[in-house]
Amino acid sequence: MWEYLTARLLVLVVFCFSMVLIVISPLIKKYSTAFSRLSIISGCIILLLLLYFLFSSPVIREQIYKYGFN
Repeated sequence: MWEYLTARLLVLVVFCFSMVLIVISPLIKKYSTAFSRLSIISGCIILLLLLYFLFSSPVIREQIYKYGFN
């Protein structure tokens, strides 16, 4: 039971972290466009890695399709 809860929370934390990196890029752009681009790129890479991790494993993919994220 705890492994499932830990995995769900970890997915949520990683998703939120990547979204924060993408969302704060306009604020960073005021000071440095290079860091703004780096923030967007790293947020997208983290999000893509999370989606790859979730949907690449047949076991995890089957559980997501069968039970969803409930």
